[in-house]
Amino acid sequence: MVRAIKRKPTATEAARKKEKKKEFNFRLFTIVVLGLMVLGWTVGSYIGLGPQQDEPLVQEPVEPEFGIGTLMGTQEAQVGQVSDNHAVFGQLEVPADLKERLAGDLYLLDKGASQLILTRSGKEQIEEAAAGSYIVYTIASCGDFDCLLDDPTLSQVSGNSTKTLSFDVYSLNMTSAFAKTGNVGFPSS
Repeated sequence: MVRAIKRKPTATEAARKKEKKKEFNFRLFTIVVLGLMVLGWTVGSYIGLGPQQDEPLVQEPVEPEFGIGTLMGTQEAQVGQVSDNHAVFGQLEVPADLKERLAGDLYLLDKGASQLILTRSGKEQIEEAAAGSYIVYTIASCGDFDCLLDDPTLSQVSGNSTKTLSFDVYSLNMTSAFAKTGNVGFPSS
């Protein structure tokens, strides 16, 4: 029997075959890499992987809660029981900070031109903490409203004598733990 000898491929055929194999391997590699990238992005977005922030989030300052006081007019009343609570009234420097330091309630009066802080803090504490142009009042009961008494007015009503005084009464839109009613009265001149 005669054996056939296999013909060797020519140089151009071998180069073409090698080129096709390289092209196939490159296409296969590209498809596999793109597939892995899509799979990675899908899994990463599903489990929430993303760029992490190294710096902590900066908290924005919280706006202080405050009430509004609206002038209701002038009323006369007899001064009743005087409490240990105080009120700081005037044009205060940084009233929100003072509100926190005195652990009180902040109210804006006269469209924000003056502030009122009702607090349980003593007069010495207030004078140490407060800055600006202000008056410290003592809170007393005047029936339908809480009257704010300064030192000269307190000396007028001290003792057993009851005296009727005139007050400029403001209505407060928020309740306060330091006042019995929702209204406060300033001694009118």
